[in-house]
Amino acid sequence: MTRHGQAAGLDAREQRAFLAWVETTAYPLRNEVIARLSFECALRATEIGRVEWWMAFDPTWRLRPRLQLHERATKGGYGARKLLIDPLGLGLALERLRETARPERQDRFIVEFRKYSRDPVTRSHAVQAFFREGYREIGCLEASSHSGRRTAITRMERVAGLRAAQVFAGHRNIATTARYVDPDYAAIDQVVREQLVIRTPRLMRMAKATLPDPEVHHPANPKQKHHVA
Repeated sequence: MTRHGQAAGLDAREQRAFLAWVETTAYPLRNEVIARLSFECALRATEIGRVEWWMAFDPTWRLRPRLQLHERATKGGYGARKLLIDPLGLGLALERLRETARPERQDRFIVEFRKYSRDPVTRSHAVQAFFREGYREIGCLEASSHSGRRTAITRMERVAGLRAAQVFAGHRNIATTARYVDPDYAAIDQVVREQLVIRTPRLMRMAKATLPDPEVHHPANPKQKHHVA
C-alpha cells in the first residue's frame, strides 16, 4: 500500500484480500459488484451508488460490453464515460447478482442496501462505510473508498498514458488526473542506478573488491581422490 497525502493506493495482494473478505459478508454478490466497480472501473463511491441496471444490460438483459455511465450517475453531473466490462471480472459478478436479485425494471439501482434509500448522499455514505469496514478487516487502515479508484487510474496512466487515464477517470482537467497518479518509484530507482550514478574508478575498484576473484583456486577437497593417468 502506498499513500502520498491522498487515498492510499493498493497492490494486487491487497485487492485479492479484499475480494476474499467480500466472500465472508452477508451480501457477497452485491459486495463483489461494489468492489469491482471500484477496482476495474475506477468509480467513485457516489457513482457506484447510482449505477442503474440499464447501464450494464441492454433492453433484452444481455450484458453490455461497456458500462454506459450516464451523467446522472457521475459526480457533479459531468464525466459520463463508457467503461469496459470484463466478462470474467465485473461481467461475471453482475450476471451472478442479476440472477439472484431478479430486477423487474432496468431503471433501478444495481446496488441496493437494506434501507432502500434513494438519496445519493446516503447511498454514497453506505458505499464508503462498506469499504472502510473491509479495509479495516484486512489491515489496510489507511485505505478508503477512493483507494480502488486511485489504484486503477495510476495503472492506466502507466500503461496507456495520462490522456487515457483522464478519459478513464472522467476528469475535466488533466491536472486532476495527474494528482491521482502514484509515483513509480521502481522506475525512478532504475533510472538512478542505470543513468545517474557516476561510476568513478574508486567506486569501480570498491565494487570489484566485493566480488570473488575468478583467478583464485579453492583448495581441493582432501577426501577427493585424484587419479593420475
